[in-house]
Amino acid sequence: MHVTSSFGETVVVRRMYRRCPLKIQGHVFPVDMMELSFYDFDIILGMDWLVEHRASVYFKTKRFSLKLFGSYEVVVVGENVKFLSNVVSTLEAHRLVDSGYGAYLAYVMNPNMSEVRPKDIRTVCDYLDVFPEELPGLPPDRDVEFVIEIVSGSTPVSIAPYRMAPKELKS
Repeated sequence: MHVTSSFGETVVVRRMYRRCPLKIQGHVFPVDMMELSFYDFDIILGMDWLVEHRASVYFKTKRFSLKLFGSYEVVVVGENVKFLSNVVSTLEAHRLVDSGYGAYLAYVMNPNMSEVRPKDIRTVCDYLDVFPEELPGLPPDRDVEFVIEIVSGSTPVSIAPYRMAPKELKS
């Protein structure tokens, strides 16, 4: 099975572990886990698991809480670690290059990565009637031909999408 992360990276899931015990502050929660090759994270809890355990996530304080029986809840506070500290924004990169720092453009490919086939994509498998294995062919010929006739000497309409102040035009 292939999984696409929020970073746009596609990884192959080779192993899946069902009903693994996840112990948080003495409480055991069952978790279905997929082995992913992400080295920056210990565990990723999916949206379905968080909803099932009535989790509340507080991004600003880097903590989340899980509601248990009655009014009892388990609160987990995250470490103050910047996982994406090695990522530079586009504006920051422009500023650094303008300051004289060197920049390199690299297109990195994984040669061991197998090509993603349509049958490996879960959504395609769920809707096989929409995504057939073989296409039925070209669409049939229609009785009506659609043609846009152009008058000789005419030019395309050119309208500015917005007006710019004279000061903006100079720069």
